[in-house]
Amino acid sequence: MIQTEQTGFTFIEIMGVFAIIMVLAGIAMVGLRPQDQFKKGRDAERFSDTATVAEAIKLYLVDHGGAHIPAVAGMSADTIAMIGTDTAECDLQNVWCDSPVAEPNACVDVSGLVASGYLAEVPVSPEGKTVWTSGKTGYTLEKVSGGVITVRACESEITDEIFLSR
Repeated sequence: MIQTEQTGFTFIEIMGVFAIIMVLAGIAMVGLRPQDQFKKGRDAERFSDTATVAEAIKLYLVDHGGAHIPAVAGMSADTIAMIGTDTAECDLQNVWCDSPVAEPNACVDVSGLVASGYLAEVPVSPEGKTVWTSGKTGYTLEKVSGGVITVRACESEITDEIFLSR
């Protein structure tokens, strides 16, 4: 009688390899701490958004001989205002802001930068501890009397504060 050898893996061997892979994946997940990775990702998006808005304001200034868009030109100096389309109650979410909005009517609508082609859209902060909308974007703008503009993200999850001054 002729015997043939069969090659392959038994079910038990395959299950053993699968179990080892699952244990290693579990160790990797604990080591990478996925929640922290999500927080870092949202903070990176916030930093990118602040840089985009600050750069758009700077380019508008350069192209218009140092003149701001009307919404920014009308801001009081040294006042932190919420960027968004709302015109009132812009301080309602101060509990989430690292640098709080100065007063209820401290709102600034920078959609003029979109209309002028300097921004593709007004960014809205990614959802972290609260939900932001186009009315209250989760970003603030401060115009200092010396002409410096500071764009801030209200929330920061890993970093102390996210801001960019120009």
